[in-house]
Amino acid sequence: MLFFFLWQVPHSWLLLGIHTRDYAKAGFPTLSKTFTNSQLGRMTFTWTAAAACAAMLFPMLGMFNHILSLVFLVAAAGWLGWHALPLIKKANCTGPGTGFSPHFRNINRYALAIMAILIIDHGIF
Repeated sequence: MLFFFLWQVPHSWLLLGIHTRDYAKAGFPTLSKTFTNSQLGRMTFTWTAAAACAAMLFPMLGMFNHILSLVFLVAAAGWLGWHALPLIKKANCTGPGTGFSPHFRNINRYALAIMAILIIDHGIF
C-alpha cells in the first residue's frame, strides 16, 4: 500500500506537467499555478525516489522468495532513478508539458515491473 501511495503522487504530478494547459482551459485549480515546472520536476523526482525506496522494503517484509527477484528489483529501481535524474535539472522543464511525458511513461513502467516481479516470484519460484 505504501508503494502505491508513493507512486501515485509523481504519477499525478507528471500528468499535471503534461496537461497543464488543458487543466487551465477547463478552469481546474492546479499546482502549476503555485509551482514552476522546475519546482514541480524536483518535487516529482523526490517522490519518485521515495516510491523506489518503498519498493526496496518488499524483501525486508518477506515478499520475495528468490534472490533473482531482488536483483530485478534493484535493477528496476536503478533504472528509474537514472531516468528520473533529468527532472531535477532546471533546463529539462522549461515549458508547460515539456519533458514530463517520458517520465510519466517510466514511472508507470516501473510500477508494472514491480508488480510483474512480485507475480513471477510468487508464481514461478
